[in-house]
Amino acid sequence: MAEGVAAAELAVFSEDGSRLAVCSLDGELKVWSVATRTLVSRFTPEDARGGAIATASWSRVLPKHRKSGQKIAVAVSSKVVVWNAAKGREECVLSGVHSSGVSGLAWGPENCCLYSASEDKHVAVWDTKTWECNHKWKADKHGVKCISCHGDRDIVATAGRTIKLWNCDDYSLIKVNQPSSIGCGLMVKHPLS
Repeated sequence: MAEGVAAAELAVFSEDGSRLAVCSLDGELKVWSVATRTLVSRFTPEDARGGAIATASWSRVLPKHRKSGQKIAVAVSSKVVVWNAAKGREECVLSGVHSSGVSGLAWGPENCCLYSASEDKHVAVWDTKTWECNHKWKADKHGVKCISCHGDRDIVATAGRTIKLWNCDDYSLIKVNQPSSIGCGLMVKHPLS
């Protein structure tokens, strides 16, 4: 994996650890096979030339679905580009919902939806069958820096100046935590413990 990986600004492993997506400083995304250490696919989202990929998130690997876990969503300014790494092609561009840069992405349980968090203070919920935004809510008084979704339950954590847990059945607030500092690597496995 040494070729073309020297200047990276973002690297994300797939959930099962079989692939590594590397976003380079020039805005190109390369997908590598970890087992074979070979380049599987590469693309540069149109708006990402010049290094504008802010974050990336792989779809979940589902035990009953052989072809799951093959899509990667990347944030490019106020848009989200979904890339099918297995097919080596762009699947869709999600736009027109956020007014500022997308700063966080998370796939919902069973890959039923994709959440995008933005500096515009909002979280958008994208239906992965139609790729339409079916809900949007204000998640913070300031920009939302990152988002994470519980793998088995409809609970989402957002982080801006506060960390909040949300019930995604009705998008109600479950809990607020106001830490002294926020790191943007949210991991949500047991959010209520």
